[in-house]
Amino acid sequence: MVQLVKYNLPSTVELSIDTWKTASTKQNLSRAKDIERDKERAVKSFFALVPKEPDGVTAQDVLEWHQTMLVRNLSEYYIYASLAHLSSYFEWLRKLPEFTHFIKFNPVRAVLPKPPKKYNSHKVKSLTDEELSKLWLYLENLAKDDKNLVAVRDYAIFRLFMATGMRREEILAVRAEDIKIEDKHILIHTRVKGGTYEWRTITDEEVKETLERYLRLAKRKSLVGVKERALWIRFDRAKRVAEFERKQEDPFGDEPRLSSHSFDKQMKRYATAAGIGHFHLHKFRHTFARIVSEESGSLIETQDALGHKDIQTTQIYVNRIKFKKDKFSRSVRDRIKPVE
Repeated sequence: MVQLVKYNLPSTVELSIDTWKTASTKQNLSRAKDIERDKERAVKSFFALVPKEPDGVTAQDVLEWHQTMLVRNLSEYYIYASLAHLSSYFEWLRKLPEFTHFIKFNPVRAVLPKPPKKYNSHKVKSLTDEELSKLWLYLENLAKDDKNLVAVRDYAIFRLFMATGMRREEILAVRAEDIKIEDKHILIHTRVKGGTYEWRTITDEEVKETLERYLRLAKRKSLVGVKERALWIRFDRAKRVAEFERKQEDPFGDEPRLSSHSFDKQMKRYATAAGIGHFHLHKFRHTFARIVSEESGSLIETQDALGHKDIQTTQIYVNRIKFKKDKFSRSVRDRIKPVE
């Protein structure tokens, strides 16, 4: 279980934050708990710096908090998200009857900066071929040890990321019932952005072997196709805590599921060990997009591979196609007949 920093906050603030984080988060999301944790951390860190009741907070207080995050050299995405969470908290408070007369305005609104340009940071651009090779080989070597179940699991997830370009939520939310293993390919049933479901085929035999090895070593192969069972589970020390808590609530439930937050932290450790800085999980999708665009020379094919409805979204991932492959010159040549 992720431990939050302990803040000495007034009980009214503690209670309101706990209520707000749940009320403002869609509980059907696979990352709901991670999102709630991030919201709680942001707002509690603000009130730790500004020990006031909500109705006494000013725009100047928010500016000072903003400045402390800048001094700590936090990313512009993290800073903006933290400010946005705080703004959401105050908007929620203002709508409550008991606070309407006390909180007349949202102190964050006046000083909230413009959101950073999406995908324009070094933290979300694609890995180079050299960086991808370093990370790939590092994970592959770790996963050779059958006893290192964390590495075996993470290598299988990594191979799925690089084989499909799927989003983190799509891969990490896959359950045992969403997998079909055929003779020469894998079928994955996943919920894509927008709420729709689709089946995806993966024909890379190495990916199939890597997934099957994880399932065999984790003793989960017999669960493939079984409803309500996790595909990705935890093997780290935190698992023991989660396992104990689970048994208190549901003695017959499934093993602790791997959260996207836990996997993200683990993958950052791998990247650092492999000599790669500024890593973020979304780099896998950007790297997939770059390679597909370079191999196909087609923005349309890249759009289809990424599952984007709007080609302008694909253009954000692929600023420009570096070269267009020659697909038709021989066909044109073959149509030309000698003039008699």
